[in-house]
Amino acid sequence: MSHNIMITGHRPQKLPKGSIHYIKLAILERVQALVDEHGTDMVLITGMTLGPDQWFAEIGIKLGIPVHAHLPFKGQEKYWSEDAKSHYRDLLDLASKVTIISDTQSRNAYLLRNISMVEQSDHCIAVWDGGTRSGTGHAVRNARERGVSLDIIDPAQNQPDSDMPPSTRRQLPASLTFQRTSPQA
Repeated sequence: MSHNIMITGHRPQKLPKGSIHYIKLAILERVQALVDEHGTDMVLITGMTLGPDQWFAEIGIKLGIPVHAHLPFKGQEKYWSEDAKSHYRDLLDLASKVTIISDTQSRNAYLLRNISMVEQSDHCIAVWDGGTRSGTGHAVRNARERGVSLDIIDPAQNQPDSDMPPSTRRQLPASLTFQRTSPQA
């Protein structure tokens, strides 16, 4: 039986400046630790919003782990940049499964999406600052209430050390950087 791992996390604009690279690395390290513990018979469950959700999907795709996308409603990307929309569509095309939770856009659709992901998960990785008034806070509370194991990545603890020379900073392996490829003409 597969081990289902979900992610929840704040959008990039809510993360501390300079922390994105380190958060991506922390997510990768958590996924690698879970692979070491449970093997590759797992599924990564993501809401596919900007930031940690998509970084998680990228890691799963690169590692060959099935990705299940739980979308709150069709068109959640409506207000994103064209590049972000294109990247989102690329990730959805590579997902093993896509589930749309609601027919209509609403705050409730996001909350129902979180509940659906938690109900299907054995483990939750949360990129969370500890605040309770957010979708991430809602997902964390729901995971705790349902007894889902929880791994919290505090964005404030995943920032660059300005005294550390760039050559000694932890780096994402080049093989795990996600780039879109265009079909050959």
